[in-house]
Amino acid sequence: MRHLHTSFAAFALFSATAMSTPSASAAELVIGELHPITGQASYYGIPMSRGMQLAIKQINDQGGLKIGDETYQVRLETGDDQATGVAGVAATRKLIANSVKYIIGPQSSPVASAVAPIMKSADVVQIIDGSTAENIVNNVNTFRTTVTAGTYDDAVVKIADIRKSQTIAFLTNRLAAGFMVTEKDLVAKLEKGSHKVVSQSYFKVGDTDFSAQITQIMQLKPDALFLRDAPVEDALITKQARQLGYKGDIVWEVNAPATTVVKNITDEDMNGVYNGIPPKTDYFVDRKTPAAMALREAYKAMFNADLGENSAISYDSANLLFVALQKAKSTDPKAVAEALKTVKVSEIPRLVTEFVPQKDGLLFEEGQAKLPTLAQVWKDGAWHLVN
Repeated sequence: MRHLHTSFAAFALFSATAMSTPSASAAELVIGELHPITGQASYYGIPMSRGMQLAIKQINDQGGLKIGDETYQVRLETGDDQATGVAGVAATRKLIANSVKYIIGPQSSPVASAVAPIMKSADVVQIIDGSTAENIVNNVNTFRTTVTAGTYDDAVVKIADIRKSQTIAFLTNRLAAGFMVTEKDLVAKLEKGSHKVVSQSYFKVGDTDFSAQITQIMQLKPDALFLRDAPVEDALITKQARQLGYKGDIVWEVNAPATTVVKNITDEDMNGVYNGIPPKTDYFVDRKTPAAMALREAYKAMFNADLGENSAISYDSANLLFVALQKAKSTDPKAVAEALKTVKVSEIPRLVTEFVPQKDGLLFEEGQAKLPTLAQVWKDGAWHLVN
């Protein structure tokens, strides 16, 4: 059977040293991933895939993954979901047809929503490491190590409180399933804190001219403009809002790597922009936590590249899966799913992401991990915490 992972050679994700070569007698355990390796969101997907590759290399270099009485060499099989529902469904079906039983991903909420019915009925374990879409975690076979859209919302409410914004306008990516679902709740959270939402407008990924929405919003003179999802488009909206003379706060609500931001907007236009976001890889690197420093060094050695915004969460999700397999002492997906429910934050090796332990120190509550929220502001080429 020809597996999809061989295609990595075409875009330099795998090298001769990317995975340890198992001996002829070694059992093999295949782990699947759903990430956008190609397409407009590949700047997320490639570093996420590499985070998984690194975790797999490390476990293989240690002699393999011992599950019960058997030791396995782990291999990654990739589903390139291109951050679209259609490609995501096709990639998921191919992984399942190839007898993959454990899938990490997706990053994209449209993909997560599209594949949810397939995952629900399949004999697989899914760990979502990127999508914020609501109502997809079931605590049966689908778990999530990243946050919900509601967690992002809490962060921008915090910014509105800090900035004392009385009136707020939204511009939301209508293709962002998580943010569309939570829009009503965000309005309620803001208005409970004496902030009034005066406008709710929309855009979609791929749009380039936002002058109509911005002009309409500016007539209402809001204190703050909230841009919800899509960093490339958020940069364009920010630039155009500045050009049209908008003087209020601009608040992003999106996973926006600094490396992506600087490709699309100048510091002059970007300085002073806020972002509500849970802690990402660069947050831990900036704080020089030992786990983040070790990850950065190993990642650089393997790929000769810097970590991506989501590299840590995918790396941690792979190591989490290894712990669950070992606790289950079985490769049966149902046993592994039950084991995931018992994993404590303290049991995950080389953990970079600073999850908030839940009841009894567990990582998951009803299949959902917990992360804090951060208020950040852009200054001189990078995001900085708001004091």
